[in-house]
Formats: sequence, C-alpha cells, structure tokens
Amino acid sequence: PKKKIPSWAQKSKLIPALENQFLNGKVDPDEIFHEVSTCDLEAIFDQKKKRYIKRTSSGNWTKDRVTASEKLVYKRTMGFNKT
Repeated sequence: PKKKIPSWAQKSKLIPALENQFLNGKVDPDEIFHEVSTCDLEAIFDQKKKRYIKRTSSGNWTKDRVTASEKLVYKRTMGFNKT
C-alpha cells in the first residue's frame, strides 16, 4: 500500500479485536446508532436550496420504513432482546 497502515488495522491487532467484537460481545447497533427518519440536507451541505425542502420520491423514506415488527424480529434473531 502507498499509505502506512495504522497499527490498530494491522493483522496482528485487527483479527483479535474483530474476534472479540463478534464472538464475545454482541453489541446491539441500535444502542450505538440512533434511528434516522430523515436527514437535514441544509445542515449536511451548509447551504439553503429550495430543492432541499421539497422531498421527491428518492427523499421520501416513509414507504421503506422498517416496521416495529421487523425490528422485533431482527432483535430476537440477533439475540439482542433483553427479556
């Protein structure tokens, strides 16, 4: 590689870290990342535009939203349910 690989990403440290993460400590991603219903394009691009306000079909996520039932099935399948 052209750039130096950081020490944490080198095989001798990366493999044990990944094994520990995936085999020993199941972490529910919902506890790390919050749910996103939409995104604020003005905040992302630091500018105001009319097209950011109008949501076209590609910006309307309501039809593709994950249902409560799907979330529950996922949590149970992954072993994240706390009960």
